[in-house]
Amino acid sequence: LGWYISEEKLRLSNENGQAIENSSLSLLSIIKDKERESASDLFNFVLFLRKERNVSDSYEANMLRGLIKLIKFRFVEDSSADPSYGEKSFHDVPVIRELRRLHRDANQRQKLSPRSSDEGLKWIDWEEYLSVVESVKNELESRIKIFTEKEANRLIANNSKKGSTKQKA
Repeated sequence: LGWYISEEKLRLSNENGQAIENSSLSLLSIIKDKERESASDLFNFVLFLRKERNVSDSYEANMLRGLIKLIKFRFVEDSSADPSYGEKSFHDVPVIRELRRLHRDANQRQKLSPRSSDEGLKWIDWEEYLSVVESVKNELESRIKIFTEKEANRLIANNSKKGSTKQKA
C-alpha cells in the first residue's frame, strides 16, 4: 500500500497537480474490479520489486502468493467457481488468473535461481549452541533468583503492614 500511495500521488500530481488523501485509498481503490486489467498496479509493483529492490525470485513468489490470498479475500463474493465439482477455486476471476500466472513464472525462476543467502552462515556448530544455551540458562536462573527475592521482600512487607494494623485495632 505504501508503494501504491507514493506512486498514485506521483501519477496524480503529474496529471493535474491535485493531491490525494491517504485515507481515501483502500484495497477497493487499488483493485477496482475482477477484470485482468485490475492487476496492472500489482504487476507494476512486482516490476518495482524486481528492478528497484532487486528481490530474489523466491521473495517474489512468496509475495505473489500473499497477494493472491489478498485478492481472493477481495473477490470472495464475486466467484461462483465450485472446487467440489473439480473447478479450480476462483478460476472465474480474471485478476486472480493473471496473478497465478505471474506466481507460476516466479516459481519456475525460483527453482533455477541460486540461493540468495549463504546457507553456511545460518547454522552454528554444536559447541557454540551449547554455549548459547548455557548462557541463557544462567541468565534465566539469575532473573528467577532476583524475582524470588523481590517477591519474598514484598510478601514480608505486606505481612508486616497487616500485623501493625491488627496491633492498632
